Amino acid sequence: MMARGIADPNRLGIGGWSWGGFLTAWTITQTDLFRAAIVGAGVANMVSDHAQGDIPTSNLRYFPGQPYAHMDAYWAASPIRHVAAARTPTLILHGDDDARVGPGQAMELFRALKTLGVPVRFVRYPREKHHIDERAHQIDLMQRVLDWLERYLMPVQPPPQN
Repeated sequence: MMARGIADPNRLGIGGWSWGGFLTAWTITQTDLFRAAIVGAGVANMVSDHAQGDIPTSNLRYFPGQPYAHMDAYWAASPIRHVAAARTPTLILHGDDDARVGPGQAMELFRALKTLGVPVRFVRYPREKHHIDERAHQIDLMQRVLDWLERYLMPVQPPPQN
């Protein structure tokens, strides 16, 4: 799309929720193509997620077995394993009561990005599970996403000419 002139390489953003959040976290550790990222309820560490999430058997669809016998495969697929390469400003959003992907996953990614000097913001929503259900939280989340994208993707406007 960039080669065809449809996508502006200076205004590319990426984001997702749940597995989309995991894929976003993975992507920012593999490329600096994107100028802004939004990770919603995403897994950062496949090893610890397997033991902490409420459906550990879902990982068996993607891996040859339990992590205890296949640790290298789980670790290699973990965004946190590759986080030193991340440069993309990242907004992380997560529910405090998320049993599917515990908020510790978000904290681990946040701490790593912050330590590495990557622009990052982490917002935890009280009482929320894997999805954000409270209307006030939904509005807050959408405003934060818009603000993040505007901050990192919108072109700087030249001063008005007199």
